[in-house]
Amino acid sequence: LGVAANDPTYHAAYSNLNGQPALVFDGTNDALYAAAFTAIPQPWSLVAITYQGTLASRAIGSAQVGAGASSYMGTITSGTVWYLGTSAASISGGTVTTGGHVAVGVVNGASSLIAVDGVTVATGTIGSGTATRTGIGVDGGTAKPWNGAVSLFGLYAGDFTADPAY
Repeated sequence: LGVAANDPTYHAAYSNLNGQPALVFDGTNDALYAAAFTAIPQPWSLVAITYQGTLASRAIGSAQVGAGASSYMGTITSGTVWYLGTSAASISGGTVTTGGHVAVGVVNGASSLIAVDGVTVATGTIGSGTATRTGIGVDGGTAKPWNGAVSLFGLYAGDFTADPAY
């Protein structure tokens, strides 16, 4: 972002994530964006190792889809339900708890899903679109800034849950 006050804080050993390095987001205005990249067609996945500090509707991270709409993975309903989607279509489910989680959102048309800690918590249709940029701690804007830590966040070309490494 170029504004130090809006940057997450780096911790070399974050205690709530077993001493692993993490970016800590204040839940107010912290965000980190990657530069635009060559479009990745569906299926693609948002993958995160996170620490949920408080239960609130927040975005762990986002992917810009096509010409500007964002798809984000995070929590809704006062932070109690996992969410993946865009303004046009979304899926949600499962129960969010505070603490550490491995969250995966797979955007794959009618076969989209959310998996948390190895368990699929929601399936459904997200729609079409290619990923062209990512952001951590935001939903593509600053409407739902993350309040917690992110040890790993990535955009995976493919269905991450189908990879043998998962």
